Amino acid sequence: MLVFYFFIFCLVLPVGVFFYFFWKRFFSLFSLTIDSPKGKFIVWFLSFFFAFLALDSTRMILFLHFIFFSFLFDMFFFLLKQLKKMSFKLEMIQKIGVFPFLFSFVVILFGFFNMQKVVMTEYDIYSHKLERDYRVLFLSDLHFPTTMDQNKLDQIVRQMSSYQPDFVILGGDIVDEETDYQEMEQVFQSLSQISNRYGIYYVYGNHDKANSIMGRDVYTVDQLNETIWRNQIKILADDVIHIENDILLIGRKNANESRLSTKEILNNEDLEQFLFLIDHYPKDVVLHSEMGIDLQISGHTHAGQVFPAGFLIRWMGNIDYGYQTKNALSVIVSSGLGGWDFPIRTSAHSEFVILNLKAT
Repeated sequence: MLVFYFFIFCLVLPVGVFFYFFWKRFFSLFSLTIDSPKGKFIVWFLSFFFAFLALDSTRMILFLHFIFFSFLFDMFFFLLKQLKKMSFKLEMIQKIGVFPFLFSFVVILFGFFNMQKVVMTEYDIYSHKLERDYRVLFLSDLHFPTTMDQNKLDQIVRQMSSYQPDFVILGGDIVDEETDYQEMEQVFQSLSQISNRYGIYYVYGNHDKANSIMGRDVYTVDQLNETIWRNQIKILADDVIHIENDILLIGRKNANESRLSTKEILNNEDLEQFLFLIDHYPKDVVLHSEMGIDLQISGHTHAGQVFPAGFLIRWMGNIDYGYQTKNALSVIVSSGLGGWDFPIRTSAHSEFVILNLKAT
């Protein structure tokens, strides 16, 4: 918890510092005396006030975009000054912050509508291990109800059912620390209605149990488990499921929990079957490629959700989104059906995934 508050402090502090200089420059436009005790009080008050507003995640995203665009336009105006092409009107525009505000507003507005648009992403996976073809539906990172209400979810469930999947995989973070008990029951009841032949399978993410972890008493982990099972959704926590003696479905515990190694899970299993591993985190790709896993599917990253997070994930050598191969292993990372904490997505799109497993 201390790490969380330190992280918040590291975000809020630069916001306050930025707005201190922003308001000083803004008031200088009106020839106000800001060096007096009263002027300093007003500037510091506004700076702390906006820093306090930044404690809300949506406003924080707006402010960070405003700071980013302010920096870009300050560089632009600095260049104009060096070229002696800075007019009085442009100086006024710079001090008021018109362009950074407009650009930030447009980007955030785009992010809101982009989050609401859910697309279907399809992949074809070929394997000689399969006796026949299968269609699999995968969705993760819904974080209900951050980005959609019950009616929107039911509409998407009907859309997903129209693809008539053989089985369904829920890849974690379907609920989170903002989900109340009624919403938790609603979302699993709705997802249980997705049509299928061989079942719906669930692996936990890092947010599903956060109500309990963060000390909230909205619902317990036992109540969460009971609700999932009651809706005929099978939880896989370092467990395996055989589908038609053709596919070995391997569901991992959340990586933040104590869990078995993949090798331990596969002891005494028939490794000649198609090995299909589900892990909320896109971890251990090299290890799994060496072990002969055929397909690994994950979520968690949200494809960054807000630029430039996806770029930073890739820069650190991790997979943030899409399809990759490593030897004979196919790896798919989904951007998720929703988003965490705020209904804004400026990176990639919201999606559910259709996997066409094709026998060769």
